[in-house]
Amino acid sequence: MMGQRIRRRTWMVSLMGSLLLAGAPATAGPAPIKLGVTLALEGTAAEYGQSNLRGIQIAVDEINAAGGLHGRPVQLVVEDTRGEPSQAVAALKKLAADPEILAVIGPVRSPELLAQSPVADQLRIVLMSPGSVLLWPGPFNPWTFRSTMPDYVGVPPLVREVTKAYGVKTAGMLYAIDDDWSVGSMEQFRKAAEANRVRLVAVEGFRTNDTDFSAQLTKIVPHRPDVVFLPVLARDAALIMNQARRLGLTSRFVGLSAFNDPHILQVAAKEAEGSIFATPFDPNSSRPKVQRFVQTYRSKYGQDVPLYAAYGYDAMVAIAYAIERAGPNVTRDSLRAALSTASGIEGVTGVFGYKGSGDAVKDVVNFLQIKGGHYAKWP
Repeated sequence: MMGQRIRRRTWMVSLMGSLLLAGAPATAGPAPIKLGVTLALEGTAAEYGQSNLRGIQIAVDEINAAGGLHGRPVQLVVEDTRGEPSQAVAALKKLAADPEILAVIGPVRSPELLAQSPVADQLRIVLMSPGSVLLWPGPFNPWTFRSTMPDYVGVPPLVREVTKAYGVKTAGMLYAIDDDWSVGSMEQFRKAAEANRVRLVAVEGFRTNDTDFSAQLTKIVPHRPDVVFLPVLARDAALIMNQARRLGLTSRFVGLSAFNDPHILQVAAKEAEGSIFATPFDPNSSRPKVQRFVQTYRSKYGQDVPLYAAYGYDAMVAIAYAIERAGPNVTRDSLRAALSTASGIEGVTGVFGYKGSGDAVKDVVNFLQIKGGHYAKWP
């Protein structure tokens, strides 16, 4: 374990160093366009933050290879939040204090964004989350945006189609009781189950630092539910899948965008076989932009593309779109104004835009399954 932590930290430092160097301008070249990044690169949400950062960097590499924005290279300034709301706020304040930083991409988790959003509004700097999917509690302020697809968009059609395809009558569910996103997603699944006359035979909670789910699973196994809903992070999903199969549970797992993470394929590919989830990103799409992104990602990292890399890529593409339209003398205010009326942004999760602030306007929902250790279209 210690060796794994050391290798992971070395990888992270190496990646962050390469990001800063890759975006740094030549001595005699034009001044860079600086963008802040606040992501969880260590901690329980690190898989998502690292995926976000990879996607963002691929977009930056493409932009800089094409001559930058207004002839200026893009430079990233990266801060690790460790998935902690207090550290996310501190990171945002630190980046916003640099007047050269035009906008901040991040954070990955909804609790972090809930903490950062009012601060971004106070400091008048665009905050673009490439990961938050929580049902937002009220209107967005003018400075907060997301490149994601909230769970309330994907859960109802997912449950409806899975129920129809497999004649689902009963379901079990596990969720993290101390995670706002997991609790919110659990409620979305509960409502969708009721709407489709699926009986929830057991709904069990756990805490985010738990690694043993046998107590919860032993309450679900005797019911032999047709499916098990898992509105949980990839790390928890992989452990739950492994332990569930050892306990004899044969139910199909149904989840959300968190399933689109290489951790599950690496740790529980066999146990996850046949699992189905909703996502706005289809790596099998024939769109040229998607295929270029998929090929680049696989070439660089040797694995299937996780959704959060696509969210990161699209967050950077959206910011670049706004900077281009704000003109060569772009400011934080003009960038926000350009982003708030953006439309026709071609991302890898679809074509999208914004109406003021908040969520990207897109209604693309894809269903994928884990099949043979890879992501495949479902049905």
